Amino acid sequence: MVNDHQRKRITGDAHRSNDSPVTAGTSTLLGDQEGHSMEPGGREPAPGPLRLVQSFINTRDLQTGRDALSGPDALREWLAGQGLLRSDEHVGAAQLRRAWQLREALRAAMLTNNGEPEDPRTVDTLNELAARARLGVRFHGDHGDIEPSSSGVDGAMGWILSVAIVSMIEGSWYRLKACRRCRWVFYDHSKNRSGTWCSMITCGNRIKADAYRRRRREARGPHAALRGPVLATGSP
Repeated sequence: MVNDHQRKRITGDAHRSNDSPVTAGTSTLLGDQEGHSMEPGGREPAPGPLRLVQSFINTRDLQTGRDALSGPDALREWLAGQGLLRSDEHVGAAQLRRAWQLREALRAAMLTNNGEPEDPRTVDTLNELAARARLGVRFHGDHGDIEPSSSGVDGAMGWILSVAIVSMIEGSWYRLKACRRCRWVFYDHSKNRSGTWCSMITCGNRIKADAYRRRRREARGPHAALRGPVLATGSP
């Protein structure tokens, strides 16, 4: 179960209270993310608890096929590393499928944050998983949080959804985007939220190069390749 100190880390209350953060050696809701390296293109990762959502989605790299949640044991290890699950908790195939569903539904929401049309199925999936987690408002003295009542993997996913909901209220959610090319999730730190690619050096330049070649083909017409070279006529 998530203890009070861990709850403060995931909801951001550790930054708003006088309580000290979780000490070294205790599993935290951000795991090893505090010391994470820069994202592609030298981007800074998402700030605070929202980094948990970013890291969860990016456990699957659609470009390379790498998946840190490839099986039940891998899912248990990852969630336990974030302080969301006991290391001896049972995780089965059904829980793994729901974790995959949450991950891809959140990725789809990140695409919407990047200007793509909203998919109603994404909203349905998030609502179903929130219901399984039994998310609700909990009051703690002088403040309240959105927390899951379910335990196990469903409860762990509820904490991830809780971070998403709080960030929506605070406004930082809309800076978390999925790259339009590779689908890697990045945090847009630009002042006007104009970031589109995880990295301009890789995905941005490739998209621009593809668009340039497409415009050239369209300008030449569909039969340009069949006409062959144009020969000069007349006297030299």
